[in-house]
Amino acid sequence: MSQLIANFLFSYDNFTLDVELACPSTCILGIKGDMGSGKSTLFNCLMGLRKPAKGIISWGDDIYWSSSDSINKTPQKRAFAYLFQEDRIFDHLSVQSNLLYAWRSVTNPLTRSLNQNSLPPNYENIINLLELEVLLKRRSKQLSGGEKRRLALGRTLLSSFELLILDEPFRSLSPELASGLINYIQGLSNLSVIFSSHQEALFSRLSNHSAQIDNGKLSFS
Repeated sequence: MSQLIANFLFSYDNFTLDVELACPSTCILGIKGDMGSGKSTLFNCLMGLRKPAKGIISWGDDIYWSSSDSINKTPQKRAFAYLFQEDRIFDHLSVQSNLLYAWRSVTNPLTRSLNQNSLPPNYENIINLLELEVLLKRRSKQLSGGEKRRLALGRTLLSSFELLILDEPFRSLSPELASGLINYIQGLSNLSVIFSSHQEALFSRLSNHSAQIDNGKLSFS
């Protein structure tokens, strides 16, 4: 089973993020911190969207970033799926096209060309979980804020991944949908999760490990 190792320093202007993190398979790590403490920066570094100053990020035997070995794999070559704090959906696409975008982008091109209508194995479960069925044919720009969040969550969960990174996943969700999301994630096998949330009850219910970021310094509870 793979384990995430992330030991690095990231510096920008007057801010420094200092991370020493080990997240084994099946770990669900919740990270707390005030706005501006470095949570989203941590996630962006793990995904390869920001470049640390020095250190290493690895997943199992696969090194994703290393300052000493000059390795820096693109986000597409990392076995991670990422829910941004901002929804970042494609307004010109339908809800269904948004949902399938990430999954189809990593599907074998030959298989995809032979079966344009193929769907991920968990497609129906995700649609039902997030109550998206009635929205599938809508243009994404027609959605409310809460609907866009559910769409962004659905697209992330339908991606191909071994580690799930969720930045404020419960934002704009009803208590019922948040509860269903927690049950779904906890029911996935051999999956690691790192997430942030300011909703204490939901945070405690989902996480089996927790950490805190204060002024760029990560420490474990």
